[in-house]
Amino acid sequence: MKKNNSGKREFGSERNFHPCAFGFAMAVGADHALAALQSSMNVKGGIGTNSLLVKDTAAIIGSLIVVPVVLQKYGQKFSLIIGVILNILLILANFYPVWYTMYSTAFFAGIGMSCAWVGSSVMIQSIASNVDMNQDVDSSSQKYFGMFLAILSLAQVFVNILTELILGWNSIARYIGNFVEGDSNYSSVFASYNLTSDNLLTCGAGDCPIKYSFHQTSGKFSVLIPDQTLLRVLLVVYVLMQMGGVAIHYFFIKETNEQEISPLDSTPLLAEKKSDFMTSIKKKLKYATSLQELLTCPVKLLFGITMAYIWTEHNRAFVSCVVGVDKVRICTAIINIMSFATSLLISKNSKKIGLPVLFTVGLVYDLINYTCSLLWRPTVSTKFVSYILSVTFGITHGIRRNISFLVTAAHSQDNDTGFTLQLLLLALGGVINTAWSIPLCVSVKIYINISLTVFATFCWSIAKVLLNRDKQT
Repeated sequence: MKKNNSGKREFGSERNFHPCAFGFAMAVGADHALAALQSSMNVKGGIGTNSLLVKDTAAIIGSLIVVPVVLQKYGQKFSLIIGVILNILLILANFYPVWYTMYSTAFFAGIGMSCAWVGSSVMIQSIASNVDMNQDVDSSSQKYFGMFLAILSLAQVFVNILTELILGWNSIARYIGNFVEGDSNYSSVFASYNLTSDNLLTCGAGDCPIKYSFHQTSGKFSVLIPDQTLLRVLLVVYVLMQMGGVAIHYFFIKETNEQEISPLDSTPLLAEKKSDFMTSIKKKLKYATSLQELLTCPVKLLFGITMAYIWTEHNRAFVSCVVGVDKVRICTAIINIMSFATSLLISKNSKKIGLPVLFTVGLVYDLINYTCSLLWRPTVSTKFVSYILSVTFGITHGIRRNISFLVTAAHSQDNDTGFTLQLLLLALGGVINTAWSIPLCVSVKIYINISLTVFATFCWSIAKVLLNRDKQT
């Protein structure tokens, strides 16, 4: 079993964990909340959703070209800070959302967030590898990545609540006013959302966007267009959150003295001060095409497709269509709360729950979860199931996200390359989901997700056997 016997790395001190996690959580919370609003606040001409596609595509390009160079030359802290700064440009573009401002800044934001995600992931793995020399590396990674992802989920819950309060301020003010005046009629404050039973049957797994997405007169969905004044207030808050994250990273992440690193540990290439740049790139390419990386690629791609499915297909077909688009933020908060609880449970039981258990539980759980989603036919009396599915997919979100990070930490020969490839496949999953979002019905996507879940588990099982064999030789 591999032990934490490496020396201190560039930012491998435990005191860097909380500044890295909380600063990045502020940035990611604002980033995800803004992404969730794009399909409504910038619905005209599809600018919002198209900008997300540009951003995901740019993240793939950034993972292939920019991230290796930035990590190699400037290190994890710089990668983290410059990535968040570039992402601020996209928030600012939303003050004047036309195609040339949104698409150009989305491109830079995609490259920026690829740098930020990989920089933070490599830093957390460095901390996990160095914090306790007597603890198994896999258990330590599970502990610290579990806490890291739990903090990210908790931040997203906070930002969802903040977003709801700001955008819903007019309704909240009217509600308070009616309450003070003793008016018990709140129907004008909170509009009801009702679909007929026949229309509800076209929700859930029966949702097929190709049948209605290009019909301008379709009344299936009511689009939530936020109040523009409140929206600008919200955008200012998002900018301040991202700037706060940058400040935390800049002032509180401290560099540690590098010592000799044991050859038993997976050494980041940014520590190879004397290595020729092209030589290091060739080594990264060799690591990226190794059998271990290729076998774990389906796991990382599954993570990307699952995340995209939850935030787009689930929110549209199982939430907006059934209980109304105004309930999306509530269900998103539920998903993040359950993801937080799942990540915290995995972190606290790092010595008891390993990857084999997580994969087994994840496989059985997701098969049941997807099957229930496939079989449920929404009716007026069963709308509450939307909230139950948000709970269950919140657990799926937590399991798949933890598995992806832990597989990368355990199976990658080089942290920089492993987490860069993870981000690339995460972004690729988003692009794939965007590409098939309109043409395919939700039921078909569920079958694809089930198949990919089984295939990814099978591939990881082979990778695990090979890894154990290599450790014994």
